[in-house]
Amino acid sequence: MGYGSAGAVWNPTNFSAYPDNTALPATPPSTQAVEVVWTNTGTDPCPPIDSTDTAWVTVRLTHRAPVVLPGFPYLPGLGTCDTNGCFFVVSSTAEFRMEPKAGP
Repeated sequence: MGYGSAGAVWNPTNFSAYPDNTALPATPPSTQAVEVVWTNTGTDPCPPIDSTDTAWVTVRLTHRAPVVLPGFPYLPGLGTCDTNGCFFVVSSTAEFRMEPKAGP
């Protein structure tokens, strides 16, 4: 994985923080993206005061993975080609529970 052209560079426009207690969109905003949303099931602030309320941070990373096999991206549904080359879009989502803030 790497960056070989101006079209495949990480920059601040690749980061999206969504309003609290919303769902991530079904489709990432681009082929290079970091998305973050915070979800709180109770009324506590962030971070939670105790463990009676749960708060979650969801992070989704999306990246262009270059295709190294000739002709492979031209098979239906297996890749995409544009002016920057051929690639797969790889995406992963992780959810982390926020624990209560430690007391004094």
